This record gives sequence, structure tokens and C-alpha cells, in this order.
Amino acid sequence: MKIPANAQTLPGTQPGIIQMQGVVKTYTSSAGEFTALRGIDLNLQEGEFAAVIGKSGSGKSTLLNML
Repeated sequence: MKIPANAQTLPGTQPGIIQMQGVVKTYTSSAGEFTALRGIDLNLQEGEFAAVIGKSGSGKSTLLNML
């Protein structure tokens, strides 16, 4: 994955091998709109381990699919 030249990182961190900034995902259905992710920031360094945890419907699978 190539990191864009204009990508920003959190203060005091190096650019990560995986970066997401301000990610929003909204689904639209006949029942209306549902925001699964709102303003997600993620910066993972090479060799770093991370876990995605949360209750059912909190957006875990949506986040992983966005990656």
C-alpha cells in the first residue's frame, strides 16, 4: 500500500503501513440512512498488532471491509 504524500499522522507518530483518516460509512435503505462508521482514524505501524472489538452492530465488520 502506498501512502499518499499529503497523508497526515497523529502528532509524534510515524506514517503507518495502514492509515485511515476521518472515515465515514453510511448505508441507505428503505428505512432510511444508518451511519456505521463516523470519523474513524487509524494508524497502524509495521509489525504492530491490533484488535477490533465491540458489541454487535458497532461497525467492526464494516471497518475491516473498508480496509
